[in-house]
Amino acid sequence: MRTRQSRAEAFSVAQGQGDVENGEIGQIFERWETRVAESEVASGCLIASLDSFDEEFLDAEEAASLKLELAALKEEA
Repeated sequence: MRTRQSRAEAFSVAQGQGDVENGEIGQIFERWETRVAESEVASGCLIASLDSFDEEFLDAEEAASLKLELAALKEEA
């Protein structure tokens, strides 16, 4: 019965009538992701969670913010 319920919920989500994040389907995916992450840590095969583009963007954003802060401090002096 549990398998049938999960299957019915999965079809509901696939047809746009449900929400993966809520309900039991979301919990199933969460537990699955946790098990995969634990296996990655145990085996030493972690994959970087941030891609280089995202990292470069965040670095550039932080640098711009720091430049603005420095300019404001120079104006106060």
